Amino acid sequence: MENESGLKEIRGRAVVVGLTGGIGAGKTTVLKMLGELGAQTFSADDFVHELYRRPDIMQMLKQRFGADSIGVDGEVDRRVLLRKVGQQPDGLKWLESVVNPQVTAERIRLMETASPGTVVAIESPLLIEGGFQRGYDLVVTIEASFGVRQKRLAARYDDKSMQVLEKRRLTTGQRIAAADMHFNNDAGISELQYFARMVYERALAMAGKSAGDKG
Repeated sequence: MENESGLKEIRGRAVVVGLTGGIGAGKTTVLKMLGELGAQTFSADDFVHELYRRPDIMQMLKQRFGADSIGVDGEVDRRVLLRKVGQQPDGLKWLESVVNPQVTAERIRLMETASPGTVVAIESPLLIEGGFQRGYDLVVTIEASFGVRQKRLAARYDDKSMQVLEKRRLTTGQRIAAADMHFNNDAGISELQYFARMVYERALAMAGKSAGDKG
């Protein structure tokens, strides 16, 4: 069924927005904006952070990558972990085999429990690379030039860590070609806010609603 805008309407469940893009391009910022607009949100990255705090996961990481993958604060040192992952031919594949099934289970749970007619926004860094587009109603990618992204992430990741993270990624053009909407986030925050509202309003239209609807 199509509404007056020509968009396909979704009845009987939530509209699911898949948010992806380049590392450091601004996905998390857009996710927060969508949450402020009224979407229910889920960040795969935040969920992985929580997984890394679980004693069983920490022990697995320690056994695989060494005791120095755990920082002096007792938490996983992500910079060290990524460097260690990059030193092993199958390191990234092993790490993904540990965290991805749990991320997927939580994502599915959220999709299935969200109220019909609402918008759910899910940030997933490897959404397109993993071929998961079909599980989403609207796929959005946030992009930025490599130099801009590198500066934004300088405090979190060194160059080697960035290289590990970039290994599995498609090019900007490939992500854009696979997405329904995209934004180049080399500009200011106001442009990004405007784009986030466009995404939210398009998702609402797919739900047969408008921004002014309460129920």
